Amino acid sequence: MVDIFCPREPDSDPARWEFGPLGYALAAKQSYPIFARLKSEGVIARDVKFQVSLPTPLAPMTSFIAPEHYRAVEPAYERRMHEEIADILSVVPPQELALQWDTAVEFALMEGVFPGALAKRPEEIMERLVRLTSWVPSSVDLGFHFCYGDAGHRHFKEPVDSGLLVQVANALTSSAIRPLQWLHLPVPRDRADSIYFAPMRDLRLSADTRLYLGLLHFSDGVTGATHRIHAAEEFVGEFGIATECGFGRRPANQVVPLLQLHVDVLRGLDAPAPPGARHGRTGN
Repeated sequence: MVDIFCPREPDSDPARWEFGPLGYALAAKQSYPIFARLKSEGVIARDVKFQVSLPTPLAPMTSFIAPEHYRAVEPAYERRMHEEIADILSVVPPQELALQWDTAVEFALMEGVFPGALAKRPEEIMERLVRLTSWVPSSVDLGFHFCYGDAGHRHFKEPVDSGLLVQVANALTSSAIRPLQWLHLPVPRDRADSIYFAPMRDLRLSADTRLYLGLLHFSDGVTGATHRIHAAEEFVGEFGIATECGFGRRPANQVVPLLQLHVDVLRGLDAPAPPGARHGRTGN
């Protein structure tokens, strides 16, 4: 549970409002010692980093705060989220940490699915995403996970193509305060067509930023992933592979099979390619 403490007077100064701990730092502090122990025992490889995925502050603003109160509440929440990152870094060495901003509500706003004070002002959404890059020290690996939602394994809108994803990716990477180590773009299960992937030809990521395509889906396994990989290769050079929306909404007994799916897809791609075939993908 998140506690918010603020003066009760109707005309109280929002600058004095404070959120209590959000729980992200607490979870990291509980998990990291287990990670570190498994790493020291050789169960986890030495070059693997401890990833912390955080929702952008705009997510709870849109979900729980009336639009007319965004500007009053948002600064207090941002301050607390910034403090959560500092608390995480008090336990996890920066060279061991990989931090990811999960970015979904922003696309719902820009696609006109969610109402909100920023729905028609994409430039303000971009300003917020750029600001988030300044919160993470350059000694920490940083990435963004773009998303069209996964509640009930359904998108809040089926994207026509990857055009908006590419626009936001290019704007973010060109304006980021610090380099991004990775960027993840989702690929819907039913999209192995050139229309979806064609905008990716215009991606302009920096040399520091590795692209991951979320084209692994548990429901169609190796066959579906392979079709989507071949479709992507027509428009994208080297890329890594990942699930479309992480593992968080899957039951625990599906985590190992999902990891195995990554291995099986990559092993299949290592098979000799037919003449003229392109190979641009890499492992995750």
